[in-house]
Amino acid sequence: MNFYDKQNNEIIRFLMEQNTILQEQIRILTESSKQKDDIISELTTIISSQSVQKTAEENTFENIQTDTQMTVKHLADEWYTNYAEKNHRETTRNSERLIANRINHDLGENSLQTISTITIQSYVNKLSEKGGNLRTGNPLSRKTIKNYMTYLTNIFSYGVKYGYIKDNPCSDVDIPKINGNGETMRPKEIKIYTIDEAKTLLSTLKHVQFKYQIFFTLAMLTGLRRGEILGLEWNDFDFDKCNVRIKRTSNYTPIEGIYTDVTKTEKSQRFIKIPKELSKLLKLYQNSQQFDFRNRKGKGLEIVKTDRLFTQANGKPMHPNTPYKWLERMCKKNGLPFYGVHTFRHLNASLQINAGIDAVTVSATLGHSTPTTTLNIYSHCFEENKTKSVDIVNTALGGFI
Repeated sequence: MNFYDKQNNEIIRFLMEQNTILQEQIRILTESSKQKDDIISELTTIISSQSVQKTAEENTFENIQTDTQMTVKHLADEWYTNYAEKNHRETTRNSERLIANRINHDLGENSLQTISTITIQSYVNKLSEKGGNLRTGNPLSRKTIKNYMTYLTNIFSYGVKYGYIKDNPCSDVDIPKINGNGETMRPKEIKIYTIDEAKTLLSTLKHVQFKYQIFFTLAMLTGLRRGEILGLEWNDFDFDKCNVRIKRTSNYTPIEGIYTDVTKTEKSQRFIKIPKELSKLLKLYQNSQQFDFRNRKGKGLEIVKTDRLFTQANGKPMHPNTPYKWLERMCKKNGLPFYGVHTFRHLNASLQINAGIDAVTVSATLGHSTPTTTLNIYSHCFEENKTKSVDIVNTALGGFI
């Protein structure tokens, strides 16, 4: 083999090697291309599937909107049955039923699809105008309108949750700041007895029927809610330790009549201290009550066995409106201001705060769910104490300035 043949063979061998490398690269590229096609195909399938699912969901929602003729009343009734009856106390449900009567009359027949934010805003504006209060012809108070808004927000939130509507029409509604009489709609001012008025009232109570003396003395010295006082039983007291356990309330609704319920919140179940003088007074009242029951039984009159402190003459629980009506008559007879029963709770709280008791302790005594509730209600009292606290510190340091 001459030189040229050798050279040709080398060239051929080199070209064959290059061809082999080229074929391997082509194979790799081909496989990569197949993988790419497979990936693209798989992604296309997924995207298509999601698109179909989304379309189905949209169609389902559209069907709910267009195929059903659910009205506001239908939604409210379903919410009440499925949620309120299982989660709200009877007193709350009673208020909701009263609100529902008005709203069902005004909006109940409207289809959900016709209710918008402007619909609710117009309705709220109407409640703030003259005639909003059907009984007096005046505008409804801001507090009452807020109760209406809470109710509407609740039922429409239920509608959103279960797919009857897409958005809650109450979300951007504003309660007017000026009512139809041109008055600024402010929260109702809390009226509280002054120290002198409270002392006069306590002095007057010494000459009335024993059970009312005990009721309002308890209210003033403990700050208990009316329902909590009416729910008290003798076995709740530890007279030796001078404390009482709060664990029930006595309430009334037209449907249920007088009934016993749990306290307003979990924090409302609590032990509170009572003065020794009140403890002694309670023992005297217990003896007096038992004497009255025995006397009534001796006359052959009906007696219902009870452990309650405050009852009707026959032993049945006292109606929650009775203390209010009695106090109103008593104040009028004696020329005293009448601010209702709940004012004694406010008086107790303000006296504690003015004495320098911290918000956590006041909250625990009153049975508020959190100290924040106490601060919100009695913020003005705590603000007054800020000024006092500065003077107290200055005095403690010997009046440096």
